[in-house]
Amino acid sequence: MKRLAVVLVGLSLLTVGAMAHAAGECPPLKLGSYWKCPAEARPGAPKAMGITLRVQPRYSFTADDAGQPTFSALDATDDGDAYNTRRIRVAVTRQLGDDWLGFVHARKDWGMDDLKLEDYYVTNTSMDWASVTVGQMMAPFDRPYLMPDTQLPLAERPLVSTVLVPGRQIGVMLHHQECGKRLGWQAGLFSGNGANEWSTRGGLMPVARAEWIASPDLSLGVNFSYKDGVTSSAYQKMLKKNGSAYGLQASYTARDVSETAWGVDALYQRDWLSVYAGYTALRAEAPGSKVDANGWYLNFGKFIPLGGHQDKLEFVAGYEQFDANDAVTDQLDARYTTFGLNYHVKGCEQQWRAQYIIRGEGANAVSNNTFLVEYDFLINK
Repeated sequence: MKRLAVVLVGLSLLTVGAMAHAAGECPPLKLGSYWKCPAEARPGAPKAMGITLRVQPRYSFTADDAGQPTFSALDATDDGDAYNTRRIRVAVTRQLGDDWLGFVHARKDWGMDDLKLEDYYVTNTSMDWASVTVGQMMAPFDRPYLMPDTQLPLAERPLVSTVLVPGRQIGVMLHHQECGKRLGWQAGLFSGNGANEWSTRGGLMPVARAEWIASPDLSLGVNFSYKDGVTSSAYQKMLKKNGSAYGLQASYTARDVSETAWGVDALYQRDWLSVYAGYTALRAEAPGSKVDANGWYLNFGKFIPLGGHQDKLEFVAGYEQFDANDAVTDQLDARYTTFGLNYHVKGCEQQWRAQYIIRGEGANAVSNNTFLVEYDFLINK
C-alpha cells in the first residue's frame, strides 16, 4: 500500500498546466486506444477503409543471459541477442456498412514461424449511448497495454502491462467515448482463457475500464477484471516459465484458481513533455492459499530542440517495480530503470530508439542489463 500511495501522490501532482501540442509531435493520446472513437478520429489508427503495415527491426544485447528471470516472450534471452526482426504487423480496417466496422490484425514476432491472428472483430455504432464490439480484441485494461507501443516513450511496456493484464480475449464489449468529451468507458464479457480460445470453462471474465479527462493535460484511468477457474493467464504462464508457482500450479491445473486484478493509470501531456504512471495489483486465490502480485511504473519523454526542430529528438526515462508475490522476496521482484533517446524521423510512424535498461532483482541477482537499438516503420494507407 505504501507503493500505491507514492504513485497516487505522484499522479495528483500532475493536475496543473495547459496543453500546447505542436503539429509535428506524436498525436495526443488522451482518447485512449483506437476503438473508442469513430474511425476518422482514432489516434494513429488506419482509416475506415485501409491497411496498416509495421516492421520493427531491433539489435539488443543482454549481459549474462543465463539464470535471469523471464517475464514475457519478448524478453532478451539467448535467442533475443544480436539482430532480430522483433515485430511484423499487418492490420486491415474495412467499413462493412453505415454502422459496421471490421478489423483484422495479424502479427509475426521473433521466434514465430508464421503470421498469427491477433485481433479480429466487428464494431456496430448504431446506438447513441454505446458501440458494440464482438470478436477477439484487447480486453480493456491498462493504458500502456492498450496503446500502440510506437506512441509510448520506452521500447518495452511496463511489466504490469504484460504480466498482470487480461490480454487479448474473445468476447463482446460495450464502449462509449465521444471524442473531446471527458468520460469514456468500456465493459465486456470475455472467454477469459486467452487469445484464440473460445472455451468459457471456469465462467466468463468481466473486464471494465473507465477513463476521465480530468484537465486539458491529464487523463486518468481505472481498470478491473475477474476470472474464476483460471487454467491459463499471463501471470500463470510467467510463474510457470520461472518455476515459481508459489504452490498454485496444481490448483491452476485443477481450475481452482480465481484471479482478481485492478489498477489505476494516468497520462499527463504538456508542451513537449509526456508522463505515464500507473499501478496494478492481482490476487490469485485458491482453496487454502492466495498470492498477491503488484507493481507500478513512472515513465516520461521530453523533446529536446535539435537543429531548429522541436519534434525530432526525445529524451526518455522510466522506473518500475514489480513483485510477483509480496509475501516473499525472490528473483521475481524486479526493479528496472530505463533511459535513452528516440529520434523521430516522421512522428511516431518512423523513429529510431536507443535505450539502456538497468535490471535488478530482489534476490539471486544476475548481470542482465540490456542495451537495444530499434527502428519503427509504420505505414497507414
